[in-house]
Amino acid sequence: MIIKTKEDWIELAKRTAPKMPEYMSQHGNGMTSKVEEEMTKLVDAEDWKKLHSRFEEIWSWLPDRSDIRHHPFSDLCDLCSEGWALYEDEAAS
Repeated sequence: MIIKTKEDWIELAKRTAPKMPEYMSQHGNGMTSKVEEEMTKLVDAEDWKKLHSRFEEIWSWLPDRSDIRHHPFSDLCDLCSEGWALYEDEAAS
């Protein structure tokens, strides 16, 4: 998905956040239930900036391998790199 607006970012985040525990379990860290609960709370609260920050933390935790930018992690990669979309309104003021 190409992220051009804040709404695009939010749409992708809503689809990706529930998948994070599954993504992370592929790397066996045992924190999936905590991540699932946190992702649900952030999406429900519409705390997009905090969610972006959490996505960045998870991305940093993942192994640094070229295949990590492929499905299923490609959406997480996009959400991290396109976080600027969350701040468009602030930059315009």
